[in-house]
Amino acid sequence: RDPIQLFNHIDATFLQSKSNCALHCKMKFNLSLAALCLVKSATAFSYQALPSGVVNLSSSAQRDVYTMADWAASFGVQQAEGLQLTSYDGQDYFAATQQDIPAGTCVMYVPSDVVLSSLQAAQEFGGALGDAENQLSKAGLQEKIPLFRLFMKILVEYGKGESSPWYTWLNSLPRIYNTGASMT
Repeated sequence: RDPIQLFNHIDATFLQSKSNCALHCKMKFNLSLAALCLVKSATAFSYQALPSGVVNLSSSAQRDVYTMADWAASFGVQQAEGLQLTSYDGQDYFAATQQDIPAGTCVMYVPSDVVLSSLQAAQEFGGALGDAENQLSKAGLQEKIPLFRLFMKILVEYGKGESSPWYTWLNSLPRIYNTGASMT
């Protein structure tokens, strides 16, 4: 039943059984507040569709890892013969080989323009991060500035959605981490 209709039904029933105006006003206020909370709570937990073209960060969203592998290959990422992405559960992926690879063999080549780096982010943002970087320095956190730049770059790319050249990679990232190493 609609919360507003429910409120009106309870209110009408209460009016028929009680004649004390002060009690009625107090009860009506409390019921109004309860109905409002119920509506707000239901809205907060209701399914809301994401705008198209954004990375779904929900923990239940499926990772698109195989499209990312194709994307990487189109940008010049090369892998050794027999190396492939593997998953046992469709959530966690790892690289595995189908054959022995001699020691010292390059198993994957990643061109530098496909690597997100702090230097690249600093060049892209120019002085736009200067104030924030100065605040980090004043707080004695100069060593965190490269991580801050990468964090900002990733946030900007998330904000671009499908128009980001990094969209496919972002959409392949895990939404949850279940390893102790990732929780430190």
